[in-house]
Amino acid sequence: MPDTQPALPGITIHRAPATDPAPGLAPAPGHIDLEAKVVLREGKWLELLACTPGSKEHESILTVTARPSHIHLALLILGMEPGSPMKWDWQGDEFKITPPTGPKIAITLHYTDAQGKAVDVAAHHWIRNQKLDQPLTDNHWLFTGSRTEIVGDQSIYRADVNGSAISLVNFSDDLLARPTHLTHQNDDATWAAQTDAIPPLGTSVNIRLTPVKNP
Repeated sequence: MPDTQPALPGITIHRAPATDPAPGLAPAPGHIDLEAKVVLREGKWLELLACTPGSKEHESILTVTARPSHIHLALLILGMEPGSPMKWDWQGDEFKITPPTGPKIAITLHYTDAQGKAVDVAAHHWIRNQKLDQPLTDNHWLFTGSRTEIVGDQSIYRADVNGSAISLVNFSDDLLARPTHLTHQNDDATWAAQTDAIPPLGTSVNIRLTPVKNP
């Protein structure tokens, strides 16, 4: 049963079943569904799977209607605890990079095609590594949780401001990030849209976020 409390626009929360599974079966994880639409199909310099409207549509396949801070809250409701985005800074004369951390989230995409058929696909099939001429390796992202800053007397959730909802390279304020060393400053057009796999512009897509259980 979906659980949408508290009300988070563009998000449906599906909690894990309260009852125990049949003997020998693992409990089904909960998941979150996000309303989205296709805004790019032919990108040759892709840096995100999904951003917020009015932010990074020139380098993102999808836009999500939900605020990243609300998606963060929905993941907390499912029992997830965020890690942290990639950090980089000077420590003395040494430039130090701290990789992104966080629990794994599997991302799948669900939409209806022009023939009225329901299509379900793992997110990595929409993304291609141009350097290696092969798809993205898997559909696992990290719940890095962006970061909050105090500006004046306000608390600012950076991904709400910059639109970094589901990133392919690190921006240092990502809500969900790939476990990669690539950043928006050094990725050198590594990622491109797999155009033939992506439905037409404007297609409504449901982005499903499912926590990945540790073996």
